[in-house]
This record gives sequence, structure tokens and C-alpha cells, in this order.
Amino acid sequence: AATASAAARPVPVFVVSQQGSRTSPMVVTIDGTGAIAVTSGKPAHTWRPRSHLSQDARDGLMMLAQAEGFFTLPSTITAAGPANSPTRSISIRSGTKVTRVTVRLARNRAFDQLYAVLLAAADVVGGAPPGQLESN
Repeated sequence: AATASAAARPVPVFVVSQQGSRTSPMVVTIDGTGAIAVTSGKPAHTWRPRSHLSQDARDGLMMLAQAEGFFTLPSTITAAGPANSPTRSISIRSGTKVTRVTVRLARNRAFDQLYAVLLAAADVVGGAPPGQLESN
């Protein structure tokens, strides 16, 4: 049986996506129960993500997002380049608040590390663009 405090705790939902250029579109969703779903525009590739993340793993992902300063990042981080360049995004919902950060052609250490860990936690491989990481 769930306790009142557990029921009142905000349930995070993580959505990681990539699209554009020669990159196949992909959306990885980790819902509030820990279930993981992957949709991709590349039908030849069958994603076999981990099926479920524990509450401890989801809490750890939320703590990492907070430690990386995800919630204070600008909503869009871009660098100069072609309009159809690959775009990556992370959305995190906690309670009723949703924070979404989209990155196009730029490297940002906090975003890139969280992006990589979310994909690794879901057991999905994704790529980051080449180039130097910003110091922040």
C-alpha cells in the first residue's frame, strides 16, 4: 500500500529526443511508472530498451538533472549552422511543471551529460554532435 507522502510526491517523466539532418528521429520516454518506450523514424532498427526503471533510478536521474543545473539552462541552446541540423532535446516533468531544453549544433556539458545518462539508463544508444564542450 502506498503511503500518503509517496502518493503526494511529484512523479518525474523524462523525454529525450533527436531529429533532423541525416539523424533518424527518435523519442525515448520514461514515464512515471518507470516504463520506457522508444519510437524511431528508422524502421530498419528495432530498439530494445530496458523495460522499466526503478523509483530509485528515476529519483537518481532527477537528482542528476538538478545537480547539472538542467532547470536553469536556457530553453534553446544553438550554434550557427544549417537550419536542418540535428536537434536534441530533453523534457522533464515534475508534478505539473515541465522543463524542456533543446540543443542544435551546440555542445553544453550539463545537457550532454544528462542526455547521455538518460539514454544509457533506458539502454538506448544515441549520439552527440562532434566538437568541443562548453565549460558550463
